[in-house]
Amino acid sequence: MKFNEIVDQGRAFLDKKEYASALKKFEAALKLPPGDGEEFSRDDIISLNENLKTMISVQEEEAQHCVNEAKHRAKSLGINLADIDTIINEGTVAYKNNSKDENIKTMLGFAHYIRGLLFDSKRDSKNAFKDYKEAVGYSPDNLLALKCCGQKCEQLKNYDQAIMYFEKYRDFIKNSNNVDEGMVVKAKEFLADAHSSRGIEYHKKGEYAKAIDDFKKSLEYEESGRTRELLEMAKNDMKKK
Repeated sequence: MKFNEIVDQGRAFLDKKEYASALKKFEAALKLPPGDGEEFSRDDIISLNENLKTMISVQEEEAQHCVNEAKHRAKSLGINLADIDTIINEGTVAYKNNSKDENIKTMLGFAHYIRGLLFDSKRDSKNAFKDYKEAVGYSPDNLLALKCCGQKCEQLKNYDQAIMYFEKYRDFIKNSNNVDEGMVVKAKEFLADAHSSRGIEYHKKGEYAKAIDDFKKSLEYEESGRTRELLEMAKNDMKKK
């Protein structure tokens, strides 16, 4: 049935967090005349569309934040954003010729971070992660790049790596001379979310013991009613297994 097919396409976009594309599909489905065999509630789709509009607005704000951050960092370094590829290419060659030059390393770290932000603003998570990872390679103490690496890995459903980056992010904050408690709390939130997300994936695959471990770990970092529900669901499913 055409209605079900279009809704399934929308759900696929939703899973990939491509909210604008998902919204278009759901709106197209709702324009079709009602018929027998519809597997999805039209009222639920209407409600979901309202939520999607909010999520799209949030994505647009995040994209603008990335652009603004890139402009700010570029200005502070005297870098023209239009020249970022050339700067990275020339800097990479210079670094190969003189890998002990700390100024080149620092510049490359910031340049990759800036380009990562530009990719991020276009929702290109794969290329954004590549640049953030390069930034961390040149500047291991770049907290912003570490955080972004974790966030991109989580979006790409690479939860093991996401947790690794968030743990490094947390440890750098905790071991710094002037500990920012607000940032420590934020790091715990990132870790809680990453463990919860990985637990959900384990649950889907029927790996209930691993899911339970992740949900428990998530709750150690941050209390959440939703995570407690997921933990109980995993426990119940493991009993039925």
